[in-house]
Amino acid sequence: MAPAAMLPYVRGRMGPVHAARLRQVGGFESDVTLLFLIFVVLPLAEIATFVQAGEIIGVWPTLGLTVLTALVGAAAMRTQGFGALRRVQEAAELGDDPGPALMDGAMILVGGALLLAPGFLTDFVGFLLLLPPVRALLITRAGGRLARAATRRGGFGPGRGQAPRRPPVTVEGDFEEASADERPVRRD
Repeated sequence: MAPAAMLPYVRGRMGPVHAARLRQVGGFESDVTLLFLIFVVLPLAEIATFVQAGEIIGVWPTLGLTVLTALVGAAAMRTQGFGALRRVQEAAELGDDPGPALMDGAMILVGGALLLAPGFLTDFVGFLLLLPPVRALLITRAGGRLARAATRRGGFGPGRGQAPRRPPVTVEGDFEEASADERPVRRD
């Protein structure tokens, strides 16, 4: 079912209040739209691009380009990935925030995976994610959003300047094994 067609079903099944809340939170409708784009629209666009490339440069050069981009993606993911891992380790050793380096590494991984996937559109996005200026721009934008989300929720957890977590509570007691007929019946 298309995303727009799903909403009346949700509205009818859960009621208008719940359907409005799902739209408000950005849950169901945006998730279904994203899945529809990834699993239906993107493959159709990739097929159309393959057909056009095949008509322009031929079938074998098109297949060769697909294999070449996969090899380049694997090599770039390996070299840039090791660099990102080193930056994460250095940040951790210095006590700095490893978040930007982790995000950089994650984008390298996604970019390499997109290059490994057959298709010219995914290759284009994969190559963009392997460019350091593009990753820096995305990290800056995502970092601002993460900081706002952390402030709104009260942070990501204990860290510098925050109170330490309380130790776990230990409850001591004795127990006896009960037979099946002695066990209390739970009524939920």
